[in-house]
Amino acid sequence: MTHFRIGYPQGPMQDCSVDAAAVTCTLSVVGPSSVETYTGTVTGTLTGLTLTGTSTTHQRFRDEADNSCILEIDKSEPVEYLFSLNGTVTMHGGPADVRTTRSGSCSGTETGTDFRWEDSAPWSATG
Repeated sequence: MTHFRIGYPQGPMQDCSVDAAAVTCTLSVVGPSSVETYTGTVTGTLTGLTLTGTSTTHQRFRDEADNSCILEIDKSEPVEYLFSLNGTVTMHGGPADVRTTRSGSCSGTETGTDFRWEDSAPWSATG
């Protein structure tokens, strides 16, 4: 099994393992963040330098305008990661299925679709 990490020293981080062509990544946030809880996984298949799969995330945080209002957001979306040999990965995702649940001083549930996105980050082998 091979391991690698995607991300910067602070912010979103992905710790990944590869078994044959199957990839599993655990998502987290490193360092200061307004998010109280952030968990997630990416699962997929690695073909050459391309990972194709699904990302699922859960985040919990308090509304900036009303600290007693708690928001929880669950997302599921297709993703594609394009790894380069120079240590950079370009990531594409979405559109995501999103469910937002409010509790505390606010309440309600919303479902919808989020936009497509693209980002890049460093990646490196960790073992």
